[in-house]
Amino acid sequence: MAPTSSSSGWMFQPARQRACSVFRTKNFRKLAMPEYCEPVTPLNKLSTVEWAENLAALNSTAFVDLAPLQVNEKMLDAGICLGSAYTFYQGVCKVLCENSAY
Repeated sequence: MAPTSSSSGWMFQPARQRACSVFRTKNFRKLAMPEYCEPVTPLNKLSTVEWAENLAALNSTAFVDLAPLQVNEKMLDAGICLGSAYTFYQGVCKVLCENSAY
């Protein structure tokens, strides 16, 4: 016969009562406040000149009707590497955000 929850051992108490009676150190530990750190700029961040080159490539007459991924592929085929496809998509988003009304 299985013992019931009225037995004296902690093992036979309902799970809710067992969970409340177990103390966890992380519940009572005071977390240290993080120290202020200066923001770190990535080493591969594009300069304004490099952004201008990307935007000029996107706005050129040869690529004006193509998606940024297609522009990147065609430029890589020509031997020109201005960045990844994601960089070109960032350039499009940057232009759209600057030209938006809000």
